Amino acid sequence: MGFTACLLLAARAGFAESTDGESAAELLAAQRFAEARALLEPHVAAHPDDTLARCQLAFALVTLGESMGALANADIAAQQQPLWAAPRYHRGRALLLQHDFAGADAAFDAARDRDATWFAEWRDHFQALAALGQGDETRAIRLFTGSPDSKPPGGPPFLFERMAALYSIVPEPEPARAWYRRAATDWFDAEVPGRVLPSFDLAPPVRGEWRVMQGHFGDESHFGIAGSFSLDLMKVEHGKLTRRNGDLREAFFTFDAPVFAPADGRIVHVITDLPDHLARASDMACLATPAVRNQPLGNHLVLALAPDSFLLLAHLRQGSIAWKVGDDVAAGSRLATIGMTGVTYAPHLHLTLWSQLEPPVGRPLRFLGARQRRADGSLAPEAPFTAAVGEAFVVR
Repeated sequence: MGFTACLLLAARAGFAESTDGESAAELLAAQRFAEARALLEPHVAAHPDDTLARCQLAFALVTLGESMGALANADIAAQQQPLWAAPRYHRGRALLLQHDFAGADAAFDAARDRDATWFAEWRDHFQALAALGQGDETRAIRLFTGSPDSKPPGGPPFLFERMAALYSIVPEPEPARAWYRRAATDWFDAEVPGRVLPSFDLAPPVRGEWRVMQGHFGDESHFGIAGSFSLDLMKVEHGKLTRRNGDLREAFFTFDAPVFAPADGRIVHVITDLPDHLARASDMACLATPAVRNQPLGNHLVLALAPDSFLLLAHLRQGSIAWKVGDDVAAGSRLATIGMTGVTYAPHLHLTLWSQLEPPVGRPLRFLGARQRRADGSLAPEAPFTAAVGEAFVVR
């Protein structure tokens, strides 16, 4: 849910108990959903007839990806207030997370019947996903035209990007890949002047020797509008990725390796408190947990380098980011270390350059200030290059 939608909900339901002077509505408006949930759950337990609180709790839970709790509270709120649109809207979002597209579609229709103006743009946004999930692409695109994501600099391709986001890449990649690829095809293959910007030259945000494990429009991920032109980097020492046999995270040279600001910039987004997990290639079960599936990037930050260039650095170690939104960062500053957060079964740095944030769109990049490792083991002279899968480069 977008920030504007949060503010609208706060305006519509600005009641609730407060903690440290902040109400649940204020927490939701600030997108602090976990804190809002912590405040609202005991309140609803003590005041089960408080329908507004139930609606706010359903909103917090569904945004956190907890569909069962959101659905339960939305249904109780609907029984308490049969004429309200809000419970049906939250029910629709919860059913989307459960991939019950027909049920979600009906819930959004019920919300519209009760109040056609309530959250109209976001209702149509999510109902477009419900329609696409049922195979009705024509209706889905028509609904999506009223969505905030359909307006410049967005467009209909973002419908497929949003649909794919409902599915976890691990462990059920399909049909997400098909939707992500459709989004990228519709966006990047369109003959729209200026849609794909020229490559941005940037120093690597790491030191030492690194190998590109997955590149642009990869087979495992990195497909779609936001994920395009992404790179997965792993640290190499003496030609190896690990210091000993095995796939435990501590065996990799990449784990806890520092990440640096490649240029001057400003922090515009940061997630820092997600715990590192123990997933590995031989045991990826923990990647299916809600905590990981709801935050596939794990701990990450976005550094604004220019009006049309935003650098995403992801899968960072818990507690290693000492920066906050609004901080100015100088080139060479240590930003974080690489951890095991989000969807990953081996420590790596996920790096993406975006040309815009709302909604995010990938932009090509080239590395400066590094030397590529040739096939014979020698180092090429320093020159700008586009990193390719399997290739290594050295940064001094």
